[in-house]
Amino acid sequence: MIKKSLQKSLLIGSILLVCSNASTAGGQSQWASVVQVNTSASGILIDTDETALFNPDGCAKTDLYAIRPDNPALKNILASVLMAKAMGTTLEARFWVSGCVGTGDSARPQAVSIQLRDFVQ
Repeated sequence: MIKKSLQKSLLIGSILLVCSNASTAGGQSQWASVVQVNTSASGILIDTDETALFNPDGCAKTDLYAIRPDNPALKNILASVLMAKAMGTTLEARFWVSGCVGTGDSARPQAVSIQLRDFVQ
């Protein structure tokens, strides 16, 4: 009886996990100026001058784009942004956004990649 109940629980849990992963919409943001970059052990947070951040998955917070610390491109993204800022370049970025980082009320749009260009007026 316990074994059958455990199997049923695992099956339901697996279905919910697959469904939750399939629900991320993903998409590309508009070009926006990078205002601030915050780094910590929990990843990178990037602030832009967008009035409304691109948020295809309905994350609770839309003040910053978040990049997870386990993102394989994290170091390249950070190096690119910091190099451009160190050179005094005003740069614009657009992000490929998919899913949310964090949970509940603290979830932010997850940027999985970034494209940079010089600011064009």
